[in-house]
Amino acid sequence: ISQPRGHEPREARAIFIREALVRGDVLGKPEFLKKNLALIESVREKEARLRRPDLLAGEEQLFGFYDTRLPPECCTLAALKQWLHQPGTAKTLLMQEADVLRPGANADVENLFPDHLQLGSVRVALSYQHDPAIDADGVSFHLPLAQLFAVPAEAFDWLVPGLLPDKIEALIRTLPQPLRRLCQPAREYAEAIAAREAPVRPLLEAICASFVSMTGAALKPGDFAPDKLPPHLKPRLVAEDAQGQPLGEADTLDALQAQFSDVARSAFNAAAASRPQTQNWVRDGISDWDFGDLPAAVTVAGGARAVPGLLREGAAVHLRLFESAAAAEAAHSEGVRQLLLLKLADRVRDLAKSAKARLALLLAGTPHTPESLAQALAERCADEVMAAVPIRSESAFRAALEQRGQFSQRAYQRLEDVAGWLTQAVVLRRALAGIARPYPEAHADAAQQLASLLGTGFVAAIPPAQWPRMAVYLKALAVRLERLPLKPAKDADALKQLTPFSARLADLRHPTRWLLEEWRVALFAQELKALGAPTAAKIDAALRG
Repeated sequence: ISQPRGHEPREARAIFIREALVRGDVLGKPEFLKKNLALIESVREKEARLRRPDLLAGEEQLFGFYDTRLPPECCTLAALKQWLHQPGTAKTLLMQEADVLRPGANADVENLFPDHLQLGSVRVALSYQHDPAIDADGVSFHLPLAQLFAVPAEAFDWLVPGLLPDKIEALIRTLPQPLRRLCQPAREYAEAIAAREAPVRPLLEAICASFVSMTGAALKPGDFAPDKLPPHLKPRLVAEDAQGQPLGEADTLDALQAQFSDVARSAFNAAAASRPQTQNWVRDGISDWDFGDLPAAVTVAGGARAVPGLLREGAAVHLRLFESAAAAEAAHSEGVRQLLLLKLADRVRDLAKSAKARLALLLAGTPHTPESLAQALAERCADEVMAAVPIRSESAFRAALEQRGQFSQRAYQRLEDVAGWLTQAVVLRRALAGIARPYPEAHADAAQQLASLLGTGFVAAIPPAQWPRMAVYLKALAVRLERLPLKPAKDADALKQLTPFSARLADLRHPTRWLLEEWRVALFAQELKALGAPTAAKIDAALRG
């Protein structure tokens, strides 16, 4: 704002107040003005939290604040600064919140729309937006990446106290009409539930319990349709790095954890490695159980609980802290198995040599190598013989190693089984080549069956009960191919029964897959005696279940 020209000091003063002070459009702002503009911005932020764009006073009210306090000669920044040299003048220009609010407005939102929430052991920062056109509309929870697994998932559904009545009301309106009639007036019930319930259990469970108590209405969480809520009534969870920069977002904690599970765990362990009380549980390249017994859990920064366990990465084993018992259990079993195999490296090498000698000629045209099958057999037998029960102590690990002789015996038995199956498969592939043209449907089905029985990962995928049945399944396939030219109509009829169920079996790891194999035995080679009396009805029921 420059020195006014001409003889219009009153107009110049008005322009100065409006542009420089009310709008802050001036360089070298005095300290009082910086504080006033920050106060105005804080009220705008509260407007976003309250979803009420009517708290901040209009320009005329703000103009009036300065107009009544500034002397007539203050129409430039230089004149203002000169006047401010007088004792007490700056204090008269310092605004209070009431000065920047519209008459009658109440912006006391600290409890209803807090800046932070304590969720479990983690202090979570919150931010607010009021703009339905953007993804950030509503409340955002800013979660440090290293603590992504230390917060309780159910807490976010409760949003913040200021939004909770709106959310409960909106949830009530998603109920089917017969149930919704039992919950009217929705707003009154929403406010009552918000006042009586605390975020110590899942929100929908709390709402149902309140309705049972207040009205006797027997609602279930599944009666509500939370996916129909408007965006501002859903939590926005933002994962942030150590510098507070956003990395990604989701509207559920499960989705955010899935998106960042590996990197979050790395950040979590990097932080733990730098702290004396947890650094013993973060080590790379473990080659022996030399770290003592693993406790059920340890306390890390912020009071969060973490579970130590082993993690396998390729052929290496690391000691890590996991965000939950479930995550630790899933990784630890593989880590223990790999550590056992590292201690039995000579036996694993000998098994690989035997596999190469025994299987090399049988693997042409398959996705396998002798080495990959030997490794798979070693892993399976380590699980079966040495790690059949969880190992979390050094004594249990040493006891498992004492079973090395039984491990080798089991591994070579399994190798002989696999060699027998692969020998059968060589004969079956020759037979399949002969039926491809005259019987294409039967060929496609039989080829797919063989490929799935002995496909990638088959050594680990076969359940213990089915391992001795594998030779029977392959023998039944051989019988089918022998009989096909003699009774093609019978084969076609059996295939017609099988196909609908095969099409429904998207995941070959599903237990029903093995019931289907037994049904193939019953349909194509009855003399081999299928187990479990398989029928179409049983398979249909198993697939539905």
